[in-house]
Amino acid sequence: MERPILFRPDMVKAILDGRKTQTRRVVKHLPALGEAARWIPMLKERPIPMQRTIGDFREYCPYGKPGSRLWVRETFVLENTWTYHGAHEIPTDGRPIQKHEHAEGSFWLIPHYRATEPEPHIIGGGQDDGDDTTKWKPSIHMPRWACRLVLEITKVRVERIQDISEEDAKAEGVRFTDFGDDYGYMKQQKPGFHIGEVSSHDQCHQAAKTCFAGLWHKIHAKDGCDWAANPWVWVIEFAPLPPVPSQAGACVG
Repeated sequence: MERPILFRPDMVKAILDGRKTQTRRVVKHLPALGEAARWIPMLKERPIPMQRTIGDFREYCPYGKPGSRLWVRETFVLENTWTYHGAHEIPTDGRPIQKHEHAEGSFWLIPHYRATEPEPHIIGGGQDDGDDTTKWKPSIHMPRWACRLVLEITKVRVERIQDISEEDAKAEGVRFTDFGDDYGYMKQQKPGFHIGEVSSHDQCHQAAKTCFAGLWHKIHAKDGCDWAANPWVWVIEFAPLPPVPSQAGACVG
């Protein structure tokens, strides 16, 4: 079974670069889990046990269990070659594309991805007000066929977000130079937002966990699940699957 999962462009890039093999998502609706919720503290320190009453907890994970697949939704835009005149190149880099036959000819739909491409200059069906720069579309709107990245879940567990280890923070794809003061610098000491004694910008960038804390805080500061709240999270470890060969052609006239 496949499920969609959203990733920011920087995290998609981290997956493609081989730096990101984990993701953490907030465990929502704990009361709805009923009896299963009481096992959460037991699952923090070890992989999900084999005992039936505890092991069944992973069935509640909305992202799946080991062996399940996640298809990545990312910021994108679709190029429609029907809006062009004359010949144009069709990508041969393996990205998924679609050819459509029409009574008056054929056309291709070609996805472009913000994580790895500059904003494409393509005509958007006359809706661009004279500007040939096509605006990126939010990841939530990506259709399944345009997905270029599928992940296979290898492990699932739960823990408090502040329990992340230094190695796991690195597996989340953070780089010490990515985030700057807005993400990890602790000198300002925001209320409830601390990881040890960090007194300088250089010290901040020596700790992947510190950088990850800043990233998490920035993303979740408005939803009540920020770093200080220390929410329970699903820890999903994954491995990217090889891309499916595209039906790309050389060109369309």
